[in-house]
Amino acid sequence: MSSNQNLNNRNRWLFKDNDVIESVNCPKKFITIHGASSGGTRLEARSKFLEENPGNTFGGPPKQSDATNSPTAAYSEKPQEVETVWDNATPPAVGSTVNLSDLNAERYQKWTTRHQLVHPLIGPFSLVNPNNGHAISVDDGTCSNGLGLSSTSDNHTSLRQQFYLGQHGSIFSAQCPGLVLAAGSSTDNFSVTLEIFQINQKKLKWKFVHGMVESVSNSGMVLARNPNDSKMILKSNTTTPSSNENWIRMNTRLLDSNSATSGWKKDWKITFVDPDYKGHSVAEFIQEDTALNTKCYEINPTFSSSFDDFAKELVVNDARDEDNCGKVREGLGFEKDHPFDVEVRDNFHQHQCDPFFTGVDHISGNDMEALS
Repeated sequence: MSSNQNLNNRNRWLFKDNDVIESVNCPKKFITIHGASSGGTRLEARSKFLEENPGNTFGGPPKQSDATNSPTAAYSEKPQEVETVWDNATPPAVGSTVNLSDLNAERYQKWTTRHQLVHPLIGPFSLVNPNNGHAISVDDGTCSNGLGLSSTSDNHTSLRQQFYLGQHGSIFSAQCPGLVLAAGSSTDNFSVTLEIFQINQKKLKWKFVHGMVESVSNSGMVLARNPNDSKMILKSNTTTPSSNENWIRMNTRLLDSNSATSGWKKDWKITFVDPDYKGHSVAEFIQEDTALNTKCYEINPTFSSSFDDFAKELVVNDARDEDNCGKVREGLGFEKDHPFDVEVRDNFHQHQCDPFFTGVDHISGNDMEALS
C-alpha cells in the first residue's frame, strides 16, 4: 500500500450494523470513549427453576407445602445464565479520551449519527480592542473543552487570534476547529472559554452591539478583559463602557507608514490562485476570448451574496450523477442516500427565505443598500 493510500485510510471509517465504528486503517479496532472500561467487570451466575407442569409458564423457586415442607409440584433447574455486571464504572465526561480498542460490550462504543452543518460565513478576523491595541487570543495548550482566552498584544499572523463568524451567531476559533466562544455563568465567575459547537446552545451565541460583543445567554453582559490577569470574562454592560469592553472585527491591516525620506510606497504585487494567469485586465480578457458571452446585469435587490456563497456548492447538473446528488443532500444536512429528494428540495427552498442571510449581508456590507 502506498503512503498516500495509508494516509487516506486513516480518515476512513466503517459504520457497522451494531452501531459501532470500525477503522479502515486498523481493522477490528473500534472508536471507544474511555470510561466504564476503567472500572471492572464480573460475571454473575443466576439460576432459575421451571415447573415441569406445562400448564404453569412462570419460572421461580419450588413452592413448599406448609404441612410437609416439600415441593407441591415437580420442578427442574434451568441451566445457569451468566450476566455481566459493571463494578466501579466510571461514565465518560467532557474531556474523556477517545481511542481505538477491541470490540467489547462493556465499553462505550455505540454511536448514532447526527448531522450538523458547520459553515464559516465571515472571516478570518481578529477581535481587537481599539483603545489599547490588544486582541483576544486562545491560550496556549491542547485544544479541548474549557481552554481559556486572554487579551494579548495584537499579532495578525497568529492563528490563536483568528476567528470565524459561523451560523447561529457562534464565533469559531481558527486555532481550534470545531470549538467556539462559550459564555460562563455565575457558578464559574462568568469566565469565557472555548467549547465544542452545538446547535441551539444559547451560551455559544453572541451579538455585536455598539462596538461590544454581547452574550445571548447572559443578556446585558459583554466580553471584557479582566484587569487582574488579562483573562476574558463577562462583565455587565454600562451606558459608558470601559476601555476593556470595546472590540472591533479586523481583517485588513495597513502597511507600515512611510518615512519622510523614503517616498511613497507604491509597489504592489498581486498573486493569483492560477499560477498561469497573467493578470490581464477585464477588457483585455474579453478581447482575447472572442467566444466569451458577456452580459451586464442591473443590481437586483433580492440578490444575497451570502446565500449565493452557500448555494453554489449545492448545484445538481445531472440528476443521474448519484455522487453529486449525495454531496448536495449532505450539504443540506441529510443522509447521503436519503430516499426523498422532495424533502431535500423543500429544505433548500426554506433556506431561500431565511432572514439569516439578509443579516449576514448587512453585517458584511454586501447588501444592496451598501452596494448601490
